[in-house]
Amino acid sequence: MNKPRATAYLLIVLCLSLFGNQVFVRAQQPSSIAASDPARGIQLYREGKIEEAIKALRRAVKQRKDDADAWQYLGLTLNFNGKAKEARKAFETAVKLRPDAVVAHTGLAYSLLLLNKSREAEREAERAIQIDPQNAEAQYIIGVVRLREGDNAKALQQAETALKIKANFAQAYLLKSQALIGLSAERLPTQEEPMGVKGEDEQLREQNRAARRTQYQQAVESLEKYLQLIPNAANANQLREQLDVLRIYAGFDAATNISPAIYPSSEVTTRARVLNKTEATYTEAARQNRVSGIVRLRAVLSFDGTVKYILVVKPLSHGLTESAVAAARRIKFEPATKDGRPVSQFVTLEYTFSVF
Repeated sequence: MNKPRATAYLLIVLCLSLFGNQVFVRAQQPSSIAASDPARGIQLYREGKIEEAIKALRRAVKQRKDDADAWQYLGLTLNFNGKAKEARKAFETAVKLRPDAVVAHTGLAYSLLLLNKSREAEREAERAIQIDPQNAEAQYIIGVVRLREGDNAKALQQAETALKIKANFAQAYLLKSQALIGLSAERLPTQEEPMGVKGEDEQLREQNRAARRTQYQQAVESLEKYLQLIPNAANANQLREQLDVLRIYAGFDAATNISPAIYPSSEVTTRARVLNKTEATYTEAARQNRVSGIVRLRAVLSFDGTVKYILVVKPLSHGLTESAVAAARRIKFEPATKDGRPVSQFVTLEYTFSVF
C-alpha cells in the first residue's frame, strides 16, 4: 500500500478503504444489468479485484453512458484505488443520471475530501443526508471537514452522530479520538501565561486537568475500539504507538507519580531552548492536492536531550503529519532547568505547510 493510503489511516483524515465492501454493504443494487461488463465489474469490485473491476466498468460506461450503476461502482473502485480525481468525475456523472443516488452523493463527497475541497465535500455530504438521514458515512465526512477547520467540538458531535447510526463504524471512532485530543489541547495553559495569573486559580486548573483527563481517556477508548475493528490497518503500528502516548498523557493529567517529573513551561526555572528545528518536508502527494495548513503536536523535551511522547493534536493529510512528527524527533535543544538541574518540559510544536 502506498504512503498516502497509510497516512490516511493514521490521520483520520482519510481512510482510502472507507467506501470499500465493509462500509457499503448497503450500496444500491443494479436494477437490470445483464451478465456483461457492468455486472462483471460490480462483482469484481465486491470480490476486491479492484484493477480488473476498473477495466470492466470503464468498458461498461463506454458502451452505456447512461448506466448510473456502472458509473457509481466505477467511482467506488477508483476511490478505493486512490484515484480521487477520476472517481469524482464518475460520481458526478452518476448523480446527474440519478439525482437521488445517496451512495453516489456520498462517494462524490469523499472524493472531494480526498482532493482537499472541503466546502464542496460538505455540500455533497449534506445532500446525501437530505436523501438518507441515516447515512453515517456522510456524517463522518462532515466531521472530518470540521476537524480540518479546527472545530473539535463539532467534529466530535459528528463522530458521535455517525456512531449512533452505525455502532461499529471504525473510521468514526478514529475521528472521535482525534477530536477529543484536540479538545484536550484547548484546555492547556499557554506557554506565555504562567499558572495562577489572569484569574486562573487552583480550582480552575484542577477543573481543566480533570476535563483533560476525561477527554484523554475517552480518546484512548475510541482508538482502542478502532484497532479492535480494524486490527490490520495499514499503519496499525503507528496507531498503537499513538495509543501508548495517549495513555501516558492521561497518566500525566491524573497527577500520578511519573518519574522523572515533567513540567509545564510555567513551572521551570529556565525553559528548554531549541537550538535547531529542522523544517518538515512538504510531500509530493500534498503538493499535488494543494494541501496546506498547520500540524500541531504536543511533546516532551526530555531532560536527557531527546524528544519524547509526541502526540498529534492537529493533523493534516497526504503524509504531512508523518513529516512533521519526523521533523520533531530531530529537534536539538538544551533541556529546561529547575533548581539548577535539567528537567523535562511539555511543549507545543507547530509545522506550517504552504502551497507555493
